[in-house]
Amino acid sequence: MPEEEKVVTKKFGGMPLRETLILSFSLICILAAGAYFTGIYDRLQEDALVDRKYEQWRQTLSPERQEWENTLENSIGSYYWPLYKRDRLAGKETCWDYADSKPGLPTVFVIGDSISLGYTPVVRKNLKGKVNVERVPENCGKLSHALASVDKWLGSNHYKLIYFNFGIHDRRTPLATYQKELKELVPKLKQHADIVVFASSTPLPQDPSKEMDNLDILEKNQAAKEVMSENQIHVDDLYAFVEPNKHELMEANDCHFRSTGYVALGNHATETIKSLLKIEN
Repeated sequence: MPEEEKVVTKKFGGMPLRETLILSFSLICILAAGAYFTGIYDRLQEDALVDRKYEQWRQTLSPERQEWENTLENSIGSYYWPLYKRDRLAGKETCWDYADSKPGLPTVFVIGDSISLGYTPVVRKNLKGKVNVERVPENCGKLSHALASVDKWLGSNHYKLIYFNFGIHDRRTPLATYQKELKELVPKLKQHADIVVFASSTPLPQDPSKEMDNLDILEKNQAAKEVMSENQIHVDDLYAFVEPNKHELMEANDCHFRSTGYVALGNHATETIKSLLKIEN
C-alpha cells in the first residue's frame, strides 16, 4: 500500500483515539441519563411525600374547608395545584387560601389572570378585619373563558365590589371581539355587585418570540376604557401606575412582577378599594 494511503491511527492509553472518544462520549451520555432519571425519581418521591402530607392536613379540616380544597383541586389546574400544595405545607400565604369571610363585613371579589394572583394576598392582608377579599379559584385567562364560566364563578352571590381584569391573555384577540365580549361580561358582573371596578392591564415587554407587543395592551386598555365609560364603571389604571417604574417592579422581559411589584400593585388596588368603599385607614 502506498505510504500516502496508509491511515495513521493515534492511540491514547493503548486505545485508538477514535474509539477512546466514542467510549468517553458514551460514558458521558450514560452518566447524564443516570442523573436525569435519578432526578425524576427523586422528584416523584418528593411529590408523593407532599401528596401524603397534604392529604393528612386536609383530613383535619372542617367539611366547609375541605369543600374549598376540593374546589381548588378541580379548578386551579395542573400547573398551580402542585405549587399550592407545597406552599400550603410550608405555611405560605397564597391567593388560593380559604377566605374565611366574616359576616357583617363588605366582600370584594377579585377576577383576573396571573397578575391578580400575585396581588390578591396583599389586598387581603391590607383589608383584613375591614373587608372580606375572595377571588375566583383559577387563573381566569381570556374573556371567552370568562363568559363561559362567570355564572359558575358568581353563582347566586352578591358582592359589595367586584374588581376585575381581562387583557393580557386577550392581547391577540381581535379588537372588535374583545370589546364585544367585554360588553357581554359587564352586565353579568353588575348584577352581582354594588360596585364594579375594571383594572387596566399592566405593560408587556416587546418580545415577538413570546407573542408580546405592548401596543396590543395599549389598544385593549383603550377599548376597555370606552366600554367602562359607557357602563359607568370605575377604571383602576394599573398600567399608568406601573409604567413609570416598570423596570423596578417587573421581571426582566416578562409580563409578571417581582415580589416588590406585586406588593406595590396590591397596595395600589387596596387604596382604590378603600376609596370606593369609603373605608378609613
